Amino acid sequence: MSLQKTFIVFTIACMALAMAKTQNVNGIFPERSILNFMASSSRTLQGNPTRSLECFEYYIPIIDETAQQYQWDLGNCTEAFENAQQAAFQASVEQRNQLAKTVNDSCAILIECENAATAEDVYQCYINQGPTEAKTLYSVSIDATSQYATLEEKIRQAQSDEEMCNIKARIIYEKDSTQAYAELNSCVLNETPIPTAAAPSSKV
Repeated sequence: MSLQKTFIVFTIACMALAMAKTQNVNGIFPERSILNFMASSSRTLQGNPTRSLECFEYYIPIIDETAQQYQWDLGNCTEAFENAQQAAFQASVEQRNQLAKTVNDSCAILIECENAATAEDVYQCYINQGPTEAKTLYSVSIDATSQYATLEEKIRQAQSDEEMCNIKARIIYEKDSTQAYAELNSCVLNETPIPTAAAPSSKV
């Protein structure tokens, strides 16, 4: 390979690494995909490095944009989950406050027994109020169990929605990146013309 061809192929490799920015997009390394592509296409790249360089100059920003868009979509999925979770917590505030008030009121009644005039009155107060407040506290336990189950279900739904959102984002990413690599490969193989329009700017 001539010195000029060697330089161009080296330039393509540097472009690929610079494009990747060594970012890990949910376990997907864009730079690894590009270098794998270059390894599998090494003979073609050496055969017409000038054309290959022009193809890479056009498609590398598209591949990078696809990875960045995927990262942005995943961020939106996470944000939507966090918002839904926070909304579920907020919706239970009034219920939790009411449970706390009921418990505090019940305990206050029993504590007040200490202030009865005589020892006999103290015992009698506990005897009279104990069963009533025990029923109240049992009712609090039942209500708390039901309310917590509702909260858990809302959070599970939010988690399910996040998972579906992530899957949808990944499907779109894989579709778009596969298409970009296919078009890059077609360009390098001289099966399609080198695009003349400027590569689209990042959506993110």
